[in-house]
Amino acid sequence: MVFFATLTGVLLGVLFSHNIEKIRSLLSDLFNISLFPEEIYFLSKMPSEIDLNSILIITLCSLGITVLVSIFPAYSASRLDPIKALKYE
Repeated sequence: MVFFATLTGVLLGVLFSHNIEKIRSLLSDLFNISLFPEEIYFLSKMPSEIDLNSILIITLCSLGITVLVSIFPAYSASRLDPIKALKYE
């Protein structure tokens, strides 16, 4: 389950990053405002760079940390007697 959540987050992040300029233009036109005025931010468009190595490293670290932090609760739950646990509920 965690793998699918991480994969969904990565896909949405890459999709958002790839289309950030279109999203900025849409929001600026929709609300009739300048989100990042060029005279302040010196940007003619939103910069976006997708580095596959960084995405892979961050994804693997995220999955690794998730697995590590789930070991202790799973181990603790495996040591409980279900009858005693339900008795005090």
